[in-house]
Amino acid sequence: MIHAEIPQRRPWGAIGLLAALALGTLLAVFNLYAGLALIAVAVLTVLAMALPLGGQARRAQVSWRASVRRSLVAAGQEPQMAFVIPAESVPGYTPMLTREGVVLVNDEGTIIYRMK
Repeated sequence: MIHAEIPQRRPWGAIGLLAALALGTLLAVFNLYAGLALIAVAVLTVLAMALPLGGQARRAQVSWRASVRRSLVAAGQEPQMAFVIPAESVPGYTPMLTREGVVLVNDEGTIIYRMK
């Protein structure tokens, strides 16, 4: 009669080998999917560049008004240039854009109100 004994614990080497095989298998599967994903992205990019656009680019005429500049004088300061803001305002007053912000100017070019 032959008697064989099976040890109750696995040796550490066998456990390490099984863990390495499992990790290697996992990395191989992940690497395969990552490679396929990169190939798919490359193919889609080439197709997108090769195919014509769905619609042709259209030219549009845009009416562009030149901005009006005026010289302003603030109390105690030297004159400065400002752009007129094309907006409705009270007659006799014009909103303008300066380097310090938006100002409200009367017809003489004097700053009445400054918004900061």
